[in-house]
Amino acid sequence: MPKPRGSKSQEPLQLFIPYSWKPYLDNKKKVRGKNRKIFEQLQAVVSQLQVALEKDEFESFEVKEATRDFLILVQGNKK
Repeated sequence: MPKPRGSKSQEPLQLFIPYSWKPYLDNKKKVRGKNRKIFEQLQAVVSQLQVALEKDEFESFEVKEATRDFLILVQGNKK
């Protein structure tokens, strides 16, 4: 039997948006050595993903959306 709305057993929906969020690749400035190279490799892959997205090379709508979300996470929203 479905529970009635307003039941005390339902928890409210919570969203988490960090106040100090910044794009992941902005952290590159704070790393040196082999870890810096990893950031540079990630930056190259991100650039390739951006180009593929702009050229509409992904067939799946879900992949397009996931790629956009990933690019926003690592680069920030460039709109």
